Amino acid sequence: MRRAWVPTIVLLAVLPAACGGGTDPAARPTTPKTSPTPTVSVGDGIATPEALRRFVCREQDGQWSATGYVHNASTSPRTFEVTVQVGPQGDSVSARRITLEDVRPDAAAPFEIPKIPTSSDAGPCHVQVLAVE
Repeated sequence: MRRAWVPTIVLLAVLPAACGGGTDPAARPTTPKTSPTPTVSVGDGIATPEALRRFVCREQDGQWSATGYVHNASTSPRTFEVTVQVGPQGDSVSARRITLEDVRPDAAAPFEIPKIPTSSDAGPCHVQVLAVE
């Protein structure tokens, strides 16, 4: 699996971090990619917070990272964007995003987002999951 990361300056309403529950989802290979532009605006996809599973955002030795799974409950392959931001929400914040392409129906794709930029060492951590066309 190929992963690409891009720091982004975003103007978006991020969802509060939430831990998904349930059993461990079966990881399926996907092809993560970087967004073609460094700026993300609201409306680039459909908000799908229910797709987020076992989300963990933590600080260790001054670096924030996030891990989890995105579950595709639809009947066709979908592409998801996961954006994580650490610090107070505002009009312009630094965040990190990963794109998980072609997540198979009823499958889960794992993700890891290291070195998330922060505007506050104390957090909090916010996450947004979008299904994109």
